[in-house]
Amino acid sequence: MAKSPFRDNLVFVFPDIHFPHQDQRALECALRAHEALRPGRTIQLGDLLDCELFSAHPNVSVSELRENSFVDQEVTPARKFTDRCLRNTRKFIQMEGNHEYRIERRCIDWGAVGVSVHGMINPGRLLGEGRSRQEWEFVPYVNARVPMSHYRVCKTLIAVHGWSWAKHAARVHLDATRDCSVVFGHIHRQQSATTRNPFTGQILRAWSPGTLSQLQPIYQTDGRPTEWVHGFSLIYVGSTGQKFSEYTIAIENGCCVLPDGKQIKV
Repeated sequence: MAKSPFRDNLVFVFPDIHFPHQDQRALECALRAHEALRPGRTIQLGDLLDCELFSAHPNVSVSELRENSFVDQEVTPARKFTDRCLRNTRKFIQMEGNHEYRIERRCIDWGAVGVSVHGMINPGRLLGEGRSRQEWEFVPYVNARVPMSHYRVCKTLIAVHGWSWAKHAARVHLDATRDCSVVFGHIHRQQSATTRNPFTGQILRAWSPGTLSQLQPIYQTDGRPTEWVHGFSLIYVGSTGQKFSEYTIAIENGCCVLPDGKQIKV
């Protein structure tokens, strides 16, 4: 059976995944939704990799130490994830998160040696090698050429990894952008804030799709349950590129329902 055409007005947003701490059932559910929808563009909001090997934080368990094979446990499955997405989307946008940025920070700590190896181990190369610019784009966490690194989804919406972990992070992001909407990751919670510009009537939104990582990861050693939620976002962009509508989909026990009523279950 021939595949349906790409929906060029649809943008599919994957939040933080954190290989090797992904929740495989939730990730598979999101991937099946992605395959069913075939969006024109796909954005991964960063923290695709956990980059444990480059963390300044110590390991907290023997099992965590066993998972510290950066290439086998993080890079290889992340590339397989991207390959699978590219079969069902026209373009994939990979944002760098603060976890991938651990590599650059560690290279800075290593001085001249770190600078010399950074070109070989930076996430842009590890994840993008062999991919064309037409199908894959990398957005760095820090970009000296672009103040406040971001990806422009449409005229009134940007995507960023995330600037705040605060309890009301959506409101913090909305206040920071001021004149445009923003979709962000980083906090692993599904959260949103909305306001209206009283002078132009423009509605401004900030929201987080949640996460596709484990909801109670091993590094949460204080024993407190998290408020994290599995999910992803769908963004439909109008024909003029000025307006959009967003749908944030929750994944519960490996199951989600798309806006058209189609149920995806793993």
